[in-house]
Amino acid sequence: MDTLWLDTLTISEIIDQFPKGTIPSNVRKTRVGLYEALRAFAPDVVKQIMAPIIEAKRERVKSTVTERRTQERHRKRPKATLVTAEGPLPGLAERMGDPRDPLRFMEVPTAEEKIGCHRDFLNATSNKALRQSICASCAREMFSKEVTELEIEDLPNPHVLHPSKPHPAHHLTNGMLLEGKGIVSNGNRVMLCSTCLQSIRKGQ
Repeated sequence: MDTLWLDTLTISEIIDQFPKGTIPSNVRKTRVGLYEALRAFAPDVVKQIMAPIIEAKRERVKSTVTERRTQERHRKRPKATLVTAEGPLPGLAERMGDPRDPLRFMEVPTAEEKIGCHRDFLNATSNKALRQSICASCAREMFSKEVTELEIEDLPNPHVLHPSKPHPAHHLTNGMLLEGKGIVSNGNRVMLCSTCLQSIRKGQ
């Protein structure tokens, strides 16, 4: 099954579309394991299940890009002012600056607007924007921009990460049970998602 079209979604977004218990818990941490589990379903069934959220995400991206282009247009395009023998026509300059004005139908975009579109596209699809990290607390894989990197020594309330029932198979870091892939910088820093970091700060 071709899974390239699923790469626009996070692991959590994919799992949430299936009934509870459908996706085994042991394959939820990585895309490789999750995609392997999805191959047990007919491709058409998977596409039918995922179609609504993919379309919704496309609409959100489209809406965001449109909003940014509108803001760029308002910010960079000088307002047109028509002047008659009696002086400027009142209200016309403001109306000409409105992108919804029918007088601007099929207007050619400016060089600045084209550059802005290219910049937005590159920013949204660059390696930095698409880089993923793993939360050291919940082990979820998500975009790096969605996690916070902290010094292990600076973790608030580290006791909440201590296992309630220690087990010989646990690999503890300063007494904390952490996902190894979420530990970086030679074991000195950890990556935490906003949800886990908020809970840890509350001592939960």
